[in-house]
Amino acid sequence: MTLNRTINLYPLTNYTFGTKEPLFEKDPSVPARFQRMRDEFDKIGMRRSVEGVLLVHEHGLPHVLLLQLGTTFFKLPGGELSAGEDEVEGLKRLLTETLGRQDGVKQDWIVEDTIGNWWRPNFEPPQYPYIPPHITKPKEHKRLFLVQLHEKGNVITLFAVPKNYKLVAAPLFELYDNSQGYGPIISSLPQALCRATKSAPVRLCTGHKPPVPKPNDPHTMGAPASQVMKMVDFKKENIKKVVTASPKKPRPRCKPKFGKIPQYLLHRKKDLAMQKEQLIEEAAQHKPRCSYVSQEERVELLRGLKKNWEKLQQEYQSLPLLTDTVPKMIRKAKLENNLKQLEKDILTIENNPYIYIYDEEPKEA
Repeated sequence: MTLNRTINLYPLTNYTFGTKEPLFEKDPSVPARFQRMRDEFDKIGMRRSVEGVLLVHEHGLPHVLLLQLGTTFFKLPGGELSAGEDEVEGLKRLLTETLGRQDGVKQDWIVEDTIGNWWRPNFEPPQYPYIPPHITKPKEHKRLFLVQLHEKGNVITLFAVPKNYKLVAAPLFELYDNSQGYGPIISSLPQALCRATKSAPVRLCTGHKPPVPKPNDPHTMGAPASQVMKMVDFKKENIKKVVTASPKKPRPRCKPKFGKIPQYLLHRKKDLAMQKEQLIEEAAQHKPRCSYVSQEERVELLRGLKKNWEKLQQEYQSLPLLTDTVPKMIRKAKLENNLKQLEKDILTIENNPYIYIYDEEPKEA
């Protein structure tokens, strides 16, 4: 980076920012982005990316223009280069796609110094301003360029921002050591730019004394200085709202039946409750109070009880002779109780050839 030079910064009010169609990412998710990076790495090798640093000044302080997506994601304008594409020409193409005008006027981008190099060693989010010594083939190389904004006489430069993005001007002092809010690359810009301004201080090129702000100037009405204004035709917007607006519907608060359940719903609910009660009564009348256990079921029940008794008896006989601990005592007592209960049940079924199972009436709630 050239140190003995002057970076010309112009006021934020010298630029007008319109809108254009949304510009969506190539990949729907982070895993999909790294999967595409793997596929491209196998075909063409390391990915090359470029980003532009656009500087303005507001209230005597340098600001960086950032693209904001959502509420927490910020990025510099730029993107991926094609295979064999020149870095400077590729950055101009990407800046035109991202911030270029929509009226067909060719944008004059002045790409100057390289102010940073970042490498991605693996197919993962972390990036570093150096290549780790154990990495021989980094997966991505990102280069940051200083893009000099200029004004041609009194002509105000026009940019067009995609609708899904928001262009904000962030002061340099807010970026310093703020990787949690802006990421490691953007938060390193103050250190990278200060190396260029030590021997050549930043010159705020206002050209002349700024004019007196107008009464309808947003900057005099309490709007934040970092908020980038957009061109809005309020007259057309109001006409559109009036034409497409639907008439207000009256709220029937004064009607006597407002907020009450209709009578037909109450009658329907009552009829359904009565039908349910009748069905329950009919089912109770036709259901037998007791059921006879057939001889086949009795034999099968005895066979199952005896099989369980033999299994518990075998487990009881395998117990150690010495029961000197509490768990052993508890286990032995539990097995003895289960064996006694099974013997009682087996004796009851063998002594009673005719068995009926009686169903108790359900208790009313």
